[in-house]
Amino acid sequence: MICAVIVSYNCDKVFRCYNSIVNQVDNILIIDNATQDSKIISELKNLENANKQLKVIYNPDNFGIAKALNQGLDYALSIKAEWLLTLDHDSEIPENTVSKLFTDYDKLTETEKNQCAVIALKYIERNIDTHGLPRQGSAFPRNDGQATIHLSFKKIKYAMTSGNFVKVSAAQKTGGFEEKMFIDQVDNDFDFRLRKNGFTILESKNHYILHEIGLSQKRSGFTIRNYSPLRRYYLSRNCVYILKKHFFFDTLNVSRIFIGSIFGGIFKITFFESDKINKYKHIFLGIKDGIFNKYGKKE
Repeated sequence: MICAVIVSYNCDKVFRCYNSIVNQVDNILIIDNATQDSKIISELKNLENANKQLKVIYNPDNFGIAKALNQGLDYALSIKAEWLLTLDHDSEIPENTVSKLFTDYDKLTETEKNQCAVIALKYIERNIDTHGLPRQGSAFPRNDGQATIHLSFKKIKYAMTSGNFVKVSAAQKTGGFEEKMFIDQVDNDFDFRLRKNGFTILESKNHYILHEIGLSQKRSGFTIRNYSPLRRYYLSRNCVYILKKHFFFDTLNVSRIFIGSIFGGIFKITFFESDKINKYKHIFLGIKDGIFNKYGKKE
């Protein structure tokens, strides 16, 4: 059984995401993190009343992505789902992706299946990819350097949360998602802990998810996210958390994440973004709070 969890906050794109998977999975849970738009809330309630396979949890406050994902895991456990598909509200999965993906998965050996904790989809960033092809390459590749285990999959070190099929039993063994991180780097921390527990993360070579990451655009060959100062705070703070917790487990990839997020962020802000001083301030505030173990939601 496959259950999908969509984490939503103040965005009507949640309905597009829902429509893309409603006929591809067995159950759907939408976690609404205190949306303020009454029209969206009303439409969610109407949708829930019309579809027995859908459940909506209305959080009284924005508890962050990690808490919402753990709510999804709890729900998946309660209905005895084997897999949890994790989605952001601005993601969309093409038709028949799930059935085709698990046709590929079924061709793996039993050992490969038992070791696999996450099946990740490749992704297309809507704002910068207009030709319909999955995004190619990365400044810091996630491939673990091993041979591909099957024509349809490759092993990777970590994967973006949206578009992941998480094996519920593996997530339960690992302890779920770290809620004190609130948002950003939650997926990387989760994936490092999975690998510490002997699990593997596979990325499909054939299937992808459509996703929007901030206000992404291409400038002089660089992908510019235009994150808000608050997002810069969380990214920097949680990079310090990743560095402190996982550096000796996977020094190379932890260093890549830290350098890419903090120093890469400073570079892009300096040359391509506005509100520079405020963003610099939040980056260094995040680093300071990470050093002094000040986590949770930034008030």
